[in-house]
Amino acid sequence: MSEVKRQIDECRVKRFVDGGKREVYMSEVWVVANGTISEQAKRKIWEDFKSSNVKFVDIDKLSDLSSRYVPFFGSDLHVGLANYLRESEKEAEKREQISSLLPASADVYLEQDVVEVDINDVRRGSGKKVDFHKEIFKARLHYIEAPMGGGKSKLINKTIKILSEEEFFLKNKALPVYLRAGPAFSEEDFSIDAYVEKVLGNNKIPDKEYGQFVFFFDGMDEINLDDEGVAVRFSEICQAINNIDNCRAVFAGRIVTNEHLESEIDKCCERYRIRPLSLAKVVQLIQGLCSNVMTKDRLIEDLKSSAIYKALPKTPIAAIVLANLINKGVNELPSNMTQLYAQYCELSLGRWDADKGLSSIKEYEVSDSVISNIAAYMIENEIPSLSYKEALGFFEDYLSERNLEIDAIVLFSRILERSDILFYENKNDTVSFKHRSFCEFYYAKKMDKRNDVVIGESAYHPYWNGAYFFYVGIKQDCPEILEALMDVDVQHEGFRLSKIVNYGGFLLAAYKSPYDYVRKGVKKIFDDAGGYFYSVAELGERSLLSQFPKMYLLGFFRALMKESYSYPFFARAIDEVFEDYATMPSQDEHTVYSMYLVDVIREDVGDKNAYSRMVDIYDKELPLVIQVAISSHLKHGDVHASPAMKKLEKRLRKSVRGSRAFSASVRKLYQDSIDGAMDYSAVMKGKKIAKKGS
Repeated sequence: MSEVKRQIDECRVKRFVDGGKREVYMSEVWVVANGTISEQAKRKIWEDFKSSNVKFVDIDKLSDLSSRYVPFFGSDLHVGLANYLRESEKEAEKREQISSLLPASADVYLEQDVVEVDINDVRRGSGKKVDFHKEIFKARLHYIEAPMGGGKSKLINKTIKILSEEEFFLKNKALPVYLRAGPAFSEEDFSIDAYVEKVLGNNKIPDKEYGQFVFFFDGMDEINLDDEGVAVRFSEICQAINNIDNCRAVFAGRIVTNEHLESEIDKCCERYRIRPLSLAKVVQLIQGLCSNVMTKDRLIEDLKSSAIYKALPKTPIAAIVLANLINKGVNELPSNMTQLYAQYCELSLGRWDADKGLSSIKEYEVSDSVISNIAAYMIENEIPSLSYKEALGFFEDYLSERNLEIDAIVLFSRILERSDILFYENKNDTVSFKHRSFCEFYYAKKMDKRNDVVIGESAYHPYWNGAYFFYVGIKQDCPEILEALMDVDVQHEGFRLSKIVNYGGFLLAAYKSPYDYVRKGVKKIFDDAGGYFYSVAELGERSLLSQFPKMYLLGFFRALMKESYSYPFFARAIDEVFEDYATMPSQDEHTVYSMYLVDVIREDVGDKNAYSRMVDIYDKELPLVIQVAISSHLKHGDVHASPAMKKLEKRLRKSVRGSRAFSASVRKLYQDSIDGAMDYSAVMKGKKIAKKGS
């Protein structure tokens, strides 16, 4: 008891703060014991210290409170640093909650598979699986790719939470900084140096308390600059990161189709992709989210044989949206991605409740129209969120012009509370879409109501492409739009590449269009892809892609075509196009490359006889780069070896062993850039690319 009294007396002594400039007295004294204190002892202390505000605090309760509100209390971390890490973790958690479509009670998580994009791998996409939070410290700059809803933001937020853990920070001393790429790239005065100073100053973090910064730029596909502008800004930011000793950066976006940006990425970044979910994982996720066991098993079986299962992007968001539909009683599965979004948004806004008489059909129709207006305003003005008052204003303006007897505030509140489309962020008093793809879908609905939609190059720009994809999907049967998209005269090389990649998505979306348009579209795309490769690799046409060796470029085209056209929907068209190439009386010089890329798709969908007929047709006339590629497919067991293919491989092996000149020509396919300016031999040894003569 005497020791307790001594410590209370010490607490009553005058103290100096702010470097001795101010005198203070403690207004409250807490007595905390690791055992129990009797009521008699408490009364005795209160009697002895009547003039002081003495409180007795349970040690377990104090421990719980400190863990919740000051988790770094008692650690070796500086206070400002500890607060920053705690806020960083909380903000990452909040971003996940905002964008999550999972119900709050869901206990489902599928580990994301992140793989290296290996420039040495002709098959592109079969890279090594990595622990991304560890990869960050192996290089200064990193780029992560995944399709729409593929889990890029999820991966970033998860990584930031790991970096914010006390134990991990004490080991690596890395401060995470999250930024949206759109504003950072668009603001001319954005500076890495200034942002570092801002973080340190605002949080009063001394220089010696941290080791390095890791910047995370999320949403690289949401930058509304032209291709060259994005690449220039990317290069500037990468240079700024490299100029600061204690900085690293991670960039994340959808699959890159901007060849200017691709060139900069491959120059300075380690590159990664989030691997698509396996079919088993898609089913696992759906089963984990479906609570209606009576219907779940039947619908899962229906799903396995349905068109949506085959056409569904193997991404978390697609699987979650589909699971939510199944879980809420849908009786018929959607046919494609646009229908999936349409059914889900109808469900989320209460269309089906209206059909059951549980709400007003007028309310659903108003909600649908107003949200489309909001989406158009946000996309056209490049705005990621609106203030609550501004968003409410869209409902008030719409309803004030109509005699519908609907209260704007009540309807808007109901949407924020019940739907999974819009989200209200209390801290900043803002409203945003839960996922950008919802904004793109509703913008497409707005486009569908207009008569002035122009089909031009913008359909192939990363910022606008998603909206055009949903627009075509809403139309479903639209051969004239497919023709217009095919006939777009792409002057810019980046748009040409994007057209090759994204036209397949338009064909999938317009699945009700006459199939002859699909076949013609596939034929033109593979003609262009083969011609594109031929013009760069063989004719030496000036291109940013000419800085790569032929074998790398072929692997690049191979990966792009697999990404976009390895769907059962295209199987008939692929077979017919292959027959066209195999039987046409007069063949252009680039046809062999187009034919090879068609065979790439045939192999990817399980045709073990891929490449054999092409080898029969061309035999010794087959370009060396394709011979080497086919040999690689044989070595990996991807295809059966026909007699002609065995003969080709034997001839190739004999030539490599018997002729130094031939062997050198094979090495050149991997080591020398097409334009002759870069030496990639160092890459084969895990080193940096070198300019020739340096």
